[in-house]
Amino acid sequence: MVSWFRRNTLARPATVESEQKSPAIPAPLVLGSLLIEVLEIPARRASKPPRRVVQWSVGEIRTHLHPEELHDLLAGRLSIIDSMTGSDGAFLCNAAGVQAAAQAGKPSEAGKWTAVFPPDALALLMGEISDEPALIMSREEQETFARWLETAAPKGR
Repeated sequence: MVSWFRRNTLARPATVESEQKSPAIPAPLVLGSLLIEVLEIPARRASKPPRRVVQWSVGEIRTHLHPEELHDLLAGRLSIIDSMTGSDGAFLCNAAGVQAAAQAGKPSEAGKWTAVFPPDALALLMGEISDEPALIMSREEQETFARWLETAAPKGR
């Protein structure tokens, strides 16, 4: 008698478990009064891996930033990034990018502060844009931060 259903007797390829594990969380980075740490936030669904965020702390001020946006800011693809929550009123800006946007006809109130920074500085602004920056990061500190960020949250992850 012939079965109406044929069982697949071919050998199935072995399932390969995902080798894409998150890199280990590095030790916090301290640059003067700035403490930078990686936090893992649980995903909304249990099947998803936790999401990494970068926390910047200056004194009592804490803000969370997306690693992908930080990579883009350091590469010059973005001029200003907001904190993840938006409720703390924090944003990080690239002085040269803000000035270039102003020259292209897109002025920002942040330009008042970035005009007095070195052109390669990053500034962490909190609260009102007219307030003095919470932090100004030099080019050398940015390079140190970029190396640390690449180990903490590699591009594309």
